[in-house]
Amino acid sequence: MIQTNLALKKLNGIKPKGVKLRDDTNLEVLLSVEQKVFERFYACDTESEQKFYLDLIQRSDDRRKFYGRSFREILSGWLDDLFRDFCFSEQDLTDYIFTRSGDDDLKFPDSLITGFYSGCLLSRLTDQNQQQNKQTEIVLSGVNNSFNYLFYFAKNLDRLFVDGFRGYRLCSHLGDFGTFNVCSITNCKGDYVADQVKSDQENPRLFVLVNHKGNDGVRNQCIPKGGLFVSYGCEGSWAPYYSDAADYAFIGERINEIISGESVVRPHQPHFRSRQKITKKLFNNNESFRILNLTKEISKSSPEEIVKLANEIYNINKQRYERE
Repeated sequence: MIQTNLALKKLNGIKPKGVKLRDDTNLEVLLSVEQKVFERFYACDTESEQKFYLDLIQRSDDRRKFYGRSFREILSGWLDDLFRDFCFSEQDLTDYIFTRSGDDDLKFPDSLITGFYSGCLLSRLTDQNQQQNKQTEIVLSGVNNSFNYLFYFAKNLDRLFVDGFRGYRLCSHLGDFGTFNVCSITNCKGDYVADQVKSDQENPRLFVLVNHKGNDGVRNQCIPKGGLFVSYGCEGSWAPYYSDAADYAFIGERINEIISGESVVRPHQPHFRSRQKITKKLFNNNESFRILNLTKEISKSSPEEIVKLANEIYNINKQRYERE
C-alpha cells in the first residue's frame, strides 16, 4: 500500500472517528473530510486499484480532461457519503483555502488530490446555494499564498476572485461540463494558470486575467456565446487562446491601442472550423471603452476594488447580451 506523507500540523484537535462531531468547527470538518479522502485514495485492496487512481489524477497527455473529470466524479461521490447533510459557507471555504495555502509540506500527488478536493468544495457550495437561490461569491486575497492546483476541475462556480496567490495550474479546468459567471485572477504567479477554463452553458460569462506572471497560461479556454475575456499587464511566455464562440476579447496592449485610437474595435477572427457558424456583433463604443478602462483600472486597484470593478464589467456585458 502506498502511504501518504500529509502535513497535519493544522489538524490538531480533530478526532479521527467520524466526520462531524458536535463540537467541531466547520473548518475542522472540512479538514477532517480531506483526511478521509486521502485515506480512501490510498486504502486500496490491490496494487492495480491503486495504480488506477494514480493514473486518473496524473495523466499529462491529451486525455487529461477525460481522466480528471472521471476522478472528480469519483471524489464527488465520496463527498456525498462523507458530508451527508453537512452544509458550509463561503467563509468556511475561504478559511480552508488559507489554512491549506500555508502548508508547504504537501507534495505531489497529495497536492493534486487537495486541488481536486478544493474544486469539489467550490462546486458543492455553489450547488448548495443555488438550491436556496443564493449567489456564491468567493474572494481570496492572498499575500503570496501558495496553493498548487487551486480549485482544480471545479465543475460549477458563480463568482470567483483570486488575488495574490502563487501556484502551479491555479484555477485550471474551471467550469468543465458545468458553468461559471465570473472568474477573476489578478496579481498571481505560476505556470499553466487557468488552463482550459470553460463553461457549457450559453450565458454571459466574464474571465479576467490581470497582472499575472507565469508561462503557458490560458490555453484552450472556451467561453460560450455572450462571454467576455479581458486581460492586461500579464508577463510570461504564453499566447492566450480564446474561444471562437465568445463575443469579444480585450487582451494586453490591444487595450491601449484601442483607447489611443490606433486600433479599430472589432471582434477577433473566428477559427476556420466555426467561421460559418458564429455571428459576431460589435459592442458600441461607449460599452467598449468603459470595459477597456475598467480593465486597466483593475491592474492598479486593491483587492476590494477589483471585485467591484470586475462585477461592473460583468454587468455591462450582461446588459449588452440581454439587449441583443
